[in-house]
Amino acid sequence: LGHLSLAGNTIFAPLVVDGMAGEGKMTQLQRALRGVSGVLYVTVKESNAKIWPCIAEALKLTGVKDDDDVRLTMMEAFRKYKRETGKIPTIIVDDMHHALEKDNENTEAFLSNCSAAFDQGTFNSVFLGGGRVAEKIDDLNVPGLRARLEKADFVSHDP
Repeated sequence: LGHLSLAGNTIFAPLVVDGMAGEGKMTQLQRALRGVSGVLYVTVKESNAKIWPCIAEALKLTGVKDDDDVRLTMMEAFRKYKRETGKIPTIIVDDMHHALEKDNENTEAFLSNCSAAFDQGTFNSVFLGGGRVAEKIDDLNVPGLRARLEKADFVSHDP
């Protein structure tokens, strides 16, 4: 998958994997990364396509006040992991197209956060989904993310 290094848990640019629903994108990544620490798997459900609550669920957070609390908790967890292991953690977001279709404002803020985190070496990002996720992310025109996505390796099963 592009520049994904399983042994070093390193991604050189945000990675987008497009494909039809049910093709097994997340399943294959989970199999490949079995036993690799520092990976947060997030699934954006169609019924609740808001990105931050989905991240809160993946982090098993309860009683979170707002989206900013989720963001701060996620960032602290990633920083702690990096301090303790020396490795850069990775967030893998499955079904990203749901958030891009239904929660543009928060998703754009999340993608800006991912771009800044990549610059700072805080965490890496992998976005999975159907419905041309790369194009939808590009349409948001998040500063700094567009150039990286153009340089990243894309894996696409769409015709």
